[in-house]
Amino acid sequence: MQYDSAPLAVEDVVNGRIIAAAMDDAPAIDATKKKPVKILGGFGMKDEDFGYAIRKEDGEFLKKVNEGLKKLMKSPYWAELKKTYIDK
Repeated sequence: MQYDSAPLAVEDVVNGRIIAAAMDDAPAIDATKKKPVKILGGFGMKDEDFGYAIRKEDGEFLKKVNEGLKKLMKSPYWAELKKTYIDK
C-alpha cells in the first residue's frame, strides 16, 4: 500500500491497520518523537536513508524484521541488489 504522506502511514501503524511502514528518515524520526513507534533500521541506500515505523508493542515483529535484514545483508543476493539499485 502506498500513502500520500508518512504521517498517514504512521497513523495506520499506531492504529494497527498495518504493522510497519517504510519512509524517509526525517518523518520517521519525527514520528518517534510524537507517536509510540520505533525506528528499527534503514535500507542503507546511497545518499538517502529510510526507516520503518513499527509499534513499540510489536517487539516480536521488530525482532523478526531485524533478523531478516541481517540475514539478507550477509547474503550474496544483497550485493546483487546493491549493484542493481544503488551502485549506479
